[in-house]
Amino acid sequence: MKFAHSNAKTEYRALADTGGELIWLQWLLTDMGLVHDGPTILHCDKHSAIEIAHNDVYYKWWQCCEFDEVKCARKRLVQAYFIVAPTIYEPQFSSFRLAYAKGVVFTTILDDFFDDKSCDLQELQRFYEAFRRWDSSILDDLPHQKLLFKSIDDTYLQIAAEANKVQGRNVLPLFKHLWLEFAASFLKEAEWMRSEHVPTYEEYMQFATISVAAKVITWTGAFLLGEKMTDEMLGHIGPDSRFMYLVCVVGRLSNDVASFSRELKEGKLATGIGCYMRDHPDCTQEEAFVAVANLIELACQELEWELYRSRAVAPEFCSRAVLGNARSARLLYKRMDGLTNSDEEFMKLFQDFMFDPLE
Repeated sequence: MKFAHSNAKTEYRALADTGGELIWLQWLLTDMGLVHDGPTILHCDKHSAIEIAHNDVYYKWWQCCEFDEVKCARKRLVQAYFIVAPTIYEPQFSSFRLAYAKGVVFTTILDDFFDDKSCDLQELQRFYEAFRRWDSSILDDLPHQKLLFKSIDDTYLQIAAEANKVQGRNVLPLFKHLWLEFAASFLKEAEWMRSEHVPTYEEYMQFATISVAAKVITWTGAFLLGEKMTDEMLGHIGPDSRFMYLVCVVGRLSNDVASFSRELKEGKLATGIGCYMRDHPDCTQEEAFVAVANLIELACQELEWELYRSRAVAPEFCSRAVLGNARSARLLYKRMDGLTNSDEEFMKLFQDFMFDPLE
């Protein structure tokens, strides 16, 4: 039995350690033929642990970035943290969780900018150019875009400096490349939307697996997991790996299925469903939904094999950090776009995770 005293970090770690030991004990009892079907309740007065979960550093970062002043920015701090916390929950990975949640916030606001029809295409092209040059000076007359870019620049300079100590090499050029790639995908989708162009499914997925943001969010944080990433590891689970691509496919198509009706009303024709129907003109909308659901299932099946292969070269928690994107997407987009429109069921899940007794 563990007791956590006045130290909040001790309480938080005791919860994680005791939970892990309870799971181990359940497995041991099962192996001995003693099956316990009911939940094992772990009691805890979690007030100080909740303070850690609330993460004041995270909220202060939002305030320092002054995102409340950005007209089109969705405030999704809770959802951003909830996406990563259930899958990478160990205390030692707090730096990764925080970097991941910041990435979700950045990509969500960037998505809002590129989807905002009040922004003309030239403004968006200049926004992309700032990422290409990595220079905010060309955005001097676009204060909100400049604010976002400067916040990205400042945040990832700090994250890279921390990651460089772990990795023994400079990861900032990779971070800049990932953000440039991400901005380019958003610009392409903005061009499609404004011209009402529907590309082929293959062309769509070339950009959409980037714009779903799993790659840039994960790999601007994964270097903080405490593990030195070798080239062999990156070949199996890194940003350009088959593993990462399949995770992006699951995330993108799950999003497209959940948000299809809303995006169609908003004039966004280039989606996984729309592009599949473009390639199959005799296909009904219902048939397209079934076909895309099958594509998600096939990607999940291949992911299982890639996960098995990765275990030979990468620690389990590194593979889990990447795979968590697909798991979170399946939860977020199970019935609706849980990031854009969090309904009562989603918020109940969050409340259960953050506040209710562990079982």
